[in-house]
Amino acid sequence: MRKLLVVMLIILVGMMVFSSTATQTTPTGVEKAVWDGDGNLITNPDEGMYGNARAFSLLGTSGSCNKDWSFEFTTEVQVAQWSEWSISGTKWQWFVKKPGTYIADCIIFKIKSNGDVEIKFEGFDDPSYVETPDPSQTATIETYYGYSLGSGSGGPGLVEPGNGGSGWIRAEDLNGESLLIPEFFSMLTHKYSLHDGIEAHLWNKITVVDCNSASTYRDTGTVYITLKEQKPWIDPETGDYVANLEKFLNDER
Repeated sequence: MRKLLVVMLIILVGMMVFSSTATQTTPTGVEKAVWDGDGNLITNPDEGMYGNARAFSLLGTSGSCNKDWSFEFTTEVQVAQWSEWSISGTKWQWFVKKPGTYIADCIIFKIKSNGDVEIKFEGFDDPSYVETPDPSQTATIETYYGYSLGSGSGGPGLVEPGNGGSGWIRAEDLNGESLLIPEFFSMLTHKYSLHDGIEAHLWNKITVVDCNSASTYRDTGTVYITLKEQKPWIDPETGDYVANLEKFLNDER
């Protein structure tokens, strides 16, 4: 009889503690519909439609007792890194009548983002003779690249580091190098923000010598743009949400 009373007392105390404490669920959430500011439905999980924003409700709570209550309420917004960019050309095509060194400013690159951006280069080299040349001839065109920041154009002096430019870089030296563009940075007297976007003029310098036979010389490289502060719930190949977005729900306050 005494043992039965002890067991009943333990159960009763446990029920009192449970009933006077708010109970909270696990981070498992329920995805909700989302509208944009104009009232257009952009995310509807019931129909598998997902726009530029998705929202989940989670961490439900409840209580039951003759007492006052309080509970925490959190709004967490995770923002992915985005970018907008354009380049006015992806090819320089020269027509050279006679030997000499020539410089051109003919390509404009623009980029906006809300985080740091890294640019890498691969496969760059001096343009080479498209057919097998005579061994006694010069089979390549000595080539340099450079950039200057700002919307205004000017002479090649803008490429010099003292004027805020990159300096002249040999084509093959681009490979393995990375250009990190911070979200905010200063150069000379100018302050730049990727939020507003920046503009750069891309320059090309070639040297054609007497031994460059009459022909076509060509080289093709690849430029990679990497968003350095991207969220793990964005698929880096597609730029869309990962399939298991629910995995990234958390109970942090």
